[in-house]
Amino acid sequence: MLKALAQHDQPGRPASLAEVLPGAPAAHSGAASARGAQTRARIIEATLALIAESGWKSVTTRSVADKAGVNGALIHYHFGSKKALLAEALSAVLTNELSGPTDALATGNDFEAGLRSAMDYLKTLERRSTNMVVFTEALVQATRDEGMRSWMRDAVHGFHAFTEDALSAAQARGQLAPSLDSRGTALILTALLDGLVLHRLVDPELDLDRATEALVALLHGHPTLPPGEETGLGQPPTKGAS
Repeated sequence: MLKALAQHDQPGRPASLAEVLPGAPAAHSGAASARGAQTRARIIEATLALIAESGWKSVTTRSVADKAGVNGALIHYHFGSKKALLAEALSAVLTNELSGPTDALATGNDFEAGLRSAMDYLKTLERRSTNMVVFTEALVQATRDEGMRSWMRDAVHGFHAFTEDALSAAQARGQLAPSLDSRGTALILTALLDGLVLHRLVDPELDLDRATEALVALLHGHPTLPPGEETGLGQPPTKGAS
């Protein structure tokens, strides 16, 4: 699914999740820019609401303008195209939904505590929230549209790099083994977090506490079963089993 090193001791590395996502808006200043930011926010909010209510194909320049209560020309003025608007809207969704767990992983000096906080954050996700509906709609759209697939690929690559930063920082602090493949582990960890988000959407009772303990143990190289439980579905192995 990291604020690439809270200490920012690696020049050129991303300082926040938003900065590594495609479609992230540039920073502006001044009163005029503040007013423009409010308009942009209304347009993005309207875009996300339309996707959540009626699906991807419901988004047109006219429908967004009507939903946001703005002149359609402002959409082109602020975003340039519908494609750019969708990119920034998706960047906002991923930032909103992933900033919690990624900040937890990248902030502070205890990677395990950050990982536990990130997993706790997954418990707060609401299945029918606008952001989560848009996120799942975007994943489906990426299987049908090459442009969306490319955007999602770039977003995933950014997430990989961010996570690798956090793992490398933990290694430098002596919290993870120096022999750990930080890049390969980043691929696995981000895929795991994404998968847990999707599973959480269909199963609100998902045992995230147990998943957390197993994940922490795996990262430290010694996966274990809960106390009193043996192999298999809570049953000891049969005689002669390898």
